[in-house]
Amino acid sequence: MVHVAFAEESYSPHVNRSHTTNVYWGDTHVHTALSSDALIFGTRLTPDDAYRFAKGEKIRAASGEEVRLRRPLDFLIVSDHAENMGVIARIAAGDEALLATQAGKRTAEALNYPVSLLEALNADTDDLLNAFNAATLMAIKADQGLVKGLGHADYGIDERFCRSVWKEVIESAERHNDPGRFTTFSGYEWTVAAGGHRNVIFADGPELTSQVVPFSAFDSSDPEDLWAYLNDYEERSGGQVFAIPHNGNLSGNRMFALTTRRGEPLTAAYARRRSRWEPLYEVTQIKGHGETHPLISPNDEFAADEIFRWGITKSQPDSKKQAKRPADEKEQTEGPVERRPVPVNSYARSALMLGLGQ
Repeated sequence: MVHVAFAEESYSPHVNRSHTTNVYWGDTHVHTALSSDALIFGTRLTPDDAYRFAKGEKIRAASGEEVRLRRPLDFLIVSDHAENMGVIARIAAGDEALLATQAGKRTAEALNYPVSLLEALNADTDDLLNAFNAATLMAIKADQGLVKGLGHADYGIDERFCRSVWKEVIESAERHNDPGRFTTFSGYEWTVAAGGHRNVIFADGPELTSQVVPFSAFDSSDPEDLWAYLNDYEERSGGQVFAIPHNGNLSGNRMFALTTRRGEPLTAAYARRRSRWEPLYEVTQIKGHGETHPLISPNDEFAADEIFRWGITKSQPDSKKQAKRPADEKEQTEGPVERRPVPVNSYARSALMLGLGQ
């Protein structure tokens, strides 16, 4: 009796609380042929292929090789880009309505170009990439006055088209969901070129997720508007949804900026909203890790690992050309050297330090 009383009055709030002890492995960031960039890079695999691979089945990769995971995953979210989701895949399949648009014609040319975008990007010089861009991607931009990439071109799609593709995404997730063995979640990526990307993940089934269509950068490039969409979904449906930001390393010091997208100072209310809708942060993926950088953590011997060096943004401290320049050439450069800003607002570790200082 004394022992029970002691436990109930313990200073530790966790004495009578049970904790989850199982660890589950999965992936929250997977693109398929429904994403414009993935298809242009050569991906032809579908969401069904992604789920089968995650479950441990053997599939044929884009390289033509048969591949299989050593250990199946426990869960998967296929998070294709909301912007023009499924458009280029349908152009590749010969969709007449899309091919009738100027952007559709240019995209078909890009898909049939003798050199792939991936080959052009991996070349030792920029000649192949310049030729590819001139014939395809840049031509689409010129046609439409775009400052953003292929995924943001105007193909004349409407809400009916978006709903049809979103329905495919939901149905694919449902086909492969196997409670207790393998869990799928419907989701997508909200992609803003400057400021970071977010993977949106729904915890609900098709009866709720089918009530909405993905909120994309076409709707707004302000994350606060995305949070409003998430809040509206939960209030209207009673479901659950959240977002996971990523690629702050390519955000141009905007991912963890000390001002809002509108340029206003951060407030406690803003911090609470962001924490509510973005409780997690993705620290690594194919376009480099987002935890820290040698300029932020000079004494961390692992800070330089997996840095993305293609220099997508002007504020990115590393670039493909810089990485290829010989050391002696750098030392012999005359005149002032352009200094990239320290990316203090781009990485998670510096964001934690900035937060503590507020």
